[in-house]
Amino acid sequence: MKINPLKGMKDYLPAEQRLRDYVQGRILETYRASGFERIATPLLEDMENLDKSEGGENLNLIFKVLKRGEKLDAALAAGSEKALSDMGLRYDLTLPLSRYYAANRDKLPTPFKVIQTDRVFRAERPQKGRLREFVQCDIDIVGDASPNAEIELIDVTARALLAIGFADFTVNLNDRRLLRGMLEGMGFAPETLDSVCITFDKLDKVGPDGVAAELAEKGCPAPAVAALRAFLGQGAADLSAVAALCADKAPAAALPVGCAARIMTGAPLPEGADCVLMQELTDSGEETVQLYSSLKPQQNVVLRGGDIAAGAIIAAEGTPLTPAHLGVLAGQGYAEVPVYRTLTVGILSTGSELLAPGEPWAPGKIYDANGIQNAARLGQLGFAVQRRHCSDDPEAIACQLRELLTGCDAVITSGGVSVGQKDYLPAVLERLGAQMLFAGVAQKPGSPMLAAEVAGKLVFCLSGNPFAAAATLEQYAVPALLRAAGRREEGCILPRTTCTLTTGFSKSSKGDRYLRAKAAGGSVTIPGEGSAEAHSSGSLSAMIGCNCLVKLPAGSGPVAPGEEVEVLYFVY
Repeated sequence: MKINPLKGMKDYLPAEQRLRDYVQGRILETYRASGFERIATPLLEDMENLDKSEGGENLNLIFKVLKRGEKLDAALAAGSEKALSDMGLRYDLTLPLSRYYAANRDKLPTPFKVIQTDRVFRAERPQKGRLREFVQCDIDIVGDASPNAEIELIDVTARALLAIGFADFTVNLNDRRLLRGMLEGMGFAPETLDSVCITFDKLDKVGPDGVAAELAEKGCPAPAVAALRAFLGQGAADLSAVAALCADKAPAAALPVGCAARIMTGAPLPEGADCVLMQELTDSGEETVQLYSSLKPQQNVVLRGGDIAAGAIIAAEGTPLTPAHLGVLAGQGYAEVPVYRTLTVGILSTGSELLAPGEPWAPGKIYDANGIQNAARLGQLGFAVQRRHCSDDPEAIACQLRELLTGCDAVITSGGVSVGQKDYLPAVLERLGAQMLFAGVAQKPGSPMLAAEVAGKLVFCLSGNPFAAAATLEQYAVPALLRAAGRREEGCILPRTTCTLTTGFSKSSKGDRYLRAKAAGGSVTIPGEGSAEAHSSGSLSAMIGCNCLVKLPAGSGPVAPGEEVEVLYFVY
């Protein structure tokens, strides 16, 4: 019996597998916090799908599965090598996703944010760093063709890398449309671009000279091949260099009066031209063209500097970068901008009664809603998260806190902070040498919470009651963490305003009380139709769809529809 794995395959010892599980778990945690959902597809795919896919060179690396029984006998008799197999092992996760979505799109949301983490197989020559069996970890957004989807994929992937400990890395952007536009600008015919791109993809393997040699063998125009070889010889290229190759060239001579020139969207206006007419409003003629609409000077023209004026600030320090910011920065040629490092926040749920979602329920047990919600909320705000759970044991709590404080910038706990027999957090913090910032807040819900500093790092200990934890997270932890992350002060504090109640609340308030609510257009709705039970600290479902807290001051009685109340909007 041969005891070694096949060449290009690998056995993993327990320590290696633990590391792989940890890394994969942190990646999945980051992806899920951004709304991506994991799917699974079969290892085997129909050969018809594999053969007709756009896998390029990978199509030559498919592990094919022979037909069985009579079908194999018939294929052997026919003497057709291609007919011998009817299925093969997947070589990547793109084809399976395409088939999966085509089969299940009526059951899936739009857009569909999907995770795939699974094994793929390629029948290539094994070498260092290249195995025949390996794991791909993919995220995709299906059903959203906007640049926002691309930017989100880049952002979430970068946060996943930060979550597993990579701090100094470069994001390389690759868009086939840019490559094809660049190649066409160099002189490659549009109908040959698929073949040219297949050769271009071999750049890492064969180098610039190898790419040029193969394109020459394919009969590509010598000037185009030379232009590509010269471009590759320059090394790294910025967006300006690529844009110059992609842009349409303006006519060499000025346009005479009464003449027109065909240009593409975004191309420079030819000298002598002063307006642009969409092709759809013409007969698309070449030698002569019929115009079906009148035009005014400067119509459909974007003037230089018309988007961003010289010296204008695109994003001030402390501004969270949105997809719109990134689009504007890229449009101005910025490949990099200085940003604050993403903070990592530890989430620790304490309680021997807690179960992880998905575990079988047992009497006396509850599922850990706080840990999931708090982690997802912080992920929504751009923080990396490490989530843990431990039992009601002071030693276990202290151990988990030490580990989280070592690897995180701040820690948020839930449970174990009040005055019960198993509320150990105050004593554990004292043992860790914490400097207490405050212990208890004059409000409901969440009054037992406390905040401390341990070795220069913030620790927020929230109530175990789900809504109490959610409310105090928004009021105290989120603003402090956003300040630490570099956000401008006005972007850290919960915006306050006054709104008119559409529903009431039936209970009087001895101290300041905060109620979850939905505000829009100057009105605010308290879920539960005024029922105090719907707003208990242990109730979490009424939080769905809420975007603010309603503050009822100490000493106030029940409130009714039509009354004015103070509203604190959640920060985003």
